[in-house]
Amino acid sequence: MASKRNKRIPASMAITRAIIHEYQPKNTEEMQEAIKDIMGIWIGEFEKGGRKL
Repeated sequence: MASKRNKRIPASMAITRAIIHEYQPKNTEEMQEAIKDIMGIWIGEFEKGGRKL
């Protein structure tokens, strides 16, 4: 069975690299804060478009 690592989408890897480059987290806590920030923006934009989760 192929591992999940081999199934990663190139766009996802590019987004991950961009987040790391922009936020420059030094530990997992800082990475979690970056993800929370991004998800808040993403959800807000999603809901502005009239969509609901």
